[in-house]
Amino acid sequence: MNEQTIPSAIDYRASYFDPPQVRWYVILLASAMAGFFFHVFAPKVLADFLSPLIYQGWALYFCNWIRRIDPNAKSLLWILCGILTGLVSSVINSELDPAPLLAWIGVSLVFLSAICFIVCTFVVRSELQRHYTKKEDFRLSLGPFMTFFFGFLYFQYHLYYIAEQRQKARMSFSTI
Repeated sequence: MNEQTIPSAIDYRASYFDPPQVRWYVILLASAMAGFFFHVFAPKVLADFLSPLIYQGWALYFCNWIRRIDPNAKSLLWILCGILTGLVSSVINSELDPAPLLAWIGVSLVFLSAICFIVCTFVVRSELQRHYTKKEDFRLSLGPFMTFFFGFLYFQYHLYYIAEQRQKARMSFSTI
C-alpha cells in the first residue's frame, strides 16, 4: 500500500508570506501626525499634495503584499489608479486661478480617485477573504460597513491577529 504524506495546515500556511505585522493604530497615528506636520510646516499647495501619502503609501504596500500571496490580485492596479489620479488632481487644483475646464477636470479627477480607492478597498476585501478562507482556513469575515468606513485600518486589525497566530504556531512547532 502506498502511503502519501499530506502536509499539515501549518506547513501549507508557511508557504505564504506573513501579513504585515503592524498594529492598525500605528498606521492611523503616523498618517495623522504626517498630515498635521505637513499642514503646519509646509505651504498649503505642498501640504495638500503630501498629507495623504502616508496612508496611500501603506495602502500601496498592502496591495503589493496581496500581489505576493496572489499573483492574480487586481488591487494593486486599483490603488495605483487612485494614487495617480489623486496626484494629478492635486497638481491641477494647486493652480491659483485655473481655467474653468481645468478646474472641472481637477474636480472630476478627485471624484475618480475616490472611486478608485473605494473599489480598491472592496477588491482587497474580496481578495483577503478568498485567500484566508479558501487557501489558509482562517475563516476571515470582513463586513462591508467596516470595510467602507475604515478600509485598510480594518484589514490591518484582522491581519495583525492572523500574523500573531502564525507566529505562535511556528513557535510551538519550533519547541517540539
